[in-house]
Amino acid sequence: MTAAAPVTPTRKKSASATLTLVFTVCVLYVGSRGFDLRNEFVLTPEYGLGYALGIIGGVMMLLLLLYPVRKHVTALRSLGGVQRWFQLHMVLGILGPLCILFHCNFSLGAVNSNIALLCMALMVGSGLVGRFIYARIHHGLYGHKATLKELERDQQLAKDLLERAGHNRQVVADALGELQAMQHYTQAPLGLAARCWRLVSISPRTRLLAWRLRRQLARNAVPEQHRIYLNSYIDSMLKISGFTFYDRLFSLWHTLHMPIFFMLVITGLVHVWAVHRY
Repeated sequence: MTAAAPVTPTRKKSASATLTLVFTVCVLYVGSRGFDLRNEFVLTPEYGLGYALGIIGGVMMLLLLLYPVRKHVTALRSLGGVQRWFQLHMVLGILGPLCILFHCNFSLGAVNSNIALLCMALMVGSGLVGRFIYARIHHGLYGHKATLKELERDQQLAKDLLERAGHNRQVVADALGELQAMQHYTQAPLGLAARCWRLVSISPRTRLLAWRLRRQLARNAVPEQHRIYLNSYIDSMLKISGFTFYDRLFSLWHTLHMPIFFMLVITGLVHVWAVHRY
């Protein structure tokens, strides 16, 4: 039963994707409205709601530390699963900077505040890069970390299900043959620069091939379920092709991400001190 999970999407994953989309649209809308109204000076950073949003945003940024603390401190396991803390980490990492942008009215100010704002932008950019890499070495955005063995097992399962197709076996076999030829290309040894280019180009090339194969299967009346297995096979193939590279890249990203966070904390504290001191 557990092996079939990667093949058939669950309602939970669909609901999570919908919620993420709604949240993203709302954040983009609120942010765009704030940017449009920046010249109206509805908010000011010195007092009122603008000042409060600066405090709220700063606290949210500090609370980002809760996730790594929860992940590494065994005594805190009773406070909930790591998945929930990671979700909270991502939400705070978006709402915190949004509050700060409203606090500064989407404008530059004194030197100390500009440096803090720059560090925040670096932090957000680093988080987006980390999210991109994270999704390529985990089972979904909130799943556990994948292993190469698991990915190969999922791909083999999808292949076995495809090969059991009761109709047009030759059509399915031809489709698998083309995909396997593509996979051999993705696993050929290359230098670092060529490997990076291959990772960038392999996804659109594979998607285009998959689109053509799906149309071919549909024309030959291959059941919809087998086309779903084909999609699962392709997803596993893409993950396998870049897994080792992204795994190493994630380790490097993690090494750089924490110093950027502490730079943000230091510059933020200096900004708060300077504002209240002078």
